Amino acid sequence: MNESEVAALRASLEEHRAALAAWQRAHADLEQRLAESQQRATALEAKLARRDAEGVTASRQQLAAAQAELDRRLAEAHERAAVLERQLAERDAESRKRLEAARADFDASRSELAQLLAQAQDRVAVLEAALAERDATTVEPVEPADRWDGAEAHLLFFLGNHGYELVERDGPPPAPGTSVDGRVVLRIAAGPMPGNALPCAYLLD
Repeated sequence: MNESEVAALRASLEEHRAALAAWQRAHADLEQRLAESQQRATALEAKLARRDAEGVTASRQQLAAAQAELDRRLAEAHERAAVLERQLAERDAESRKRLEAARADFDASRSELAQLLAQAQDRVAVLEAALAERDATTVEPVEPADRWDGAEAHLLFFLGNHGYELVERDGPPPAPGTSVDGRVVLRIAAGPMPGNALPCAYLLD
């Protein structure tokens, strides 16, 4: 699983957490409304007590019915809130599980890439050693320093991601010791391809 999928899983987890926070705010608001209703009920009971002295009992019955209805609705609200909380908890657990799996896949991929990079670096070291040995045993003619100054194009020879690469660029070649695309110019000589008269800059990472 790539980093974009991991980011998507994290976004989903944050969305679930935001939904749970919204439910908690709604639940707090409901509790506040219940407290206000209970306060109004207490006030009504006090008022009914005064009316009872005058023989009025119907309001008390209505208040009892209203209180029962309020209790029923509150119980339903608590039940729905509990269901929602369980669902959010299940989704949160699933999101964490998927995120951990994605993280494990990412770590495995990174370890594999690190191993491949180490192998590639070992191959580069072997090739560089072989090239140094060949250069040490090969006598090459000394090229005049200004031989390639008037060249209209030049070649770059370097070790790329899929082996050695040969790239053509405009203008005269860079001077030995300078840097090209993060690589050091070792020397300037004729290109490795027979029949190609362009100067070639041999690069080292």
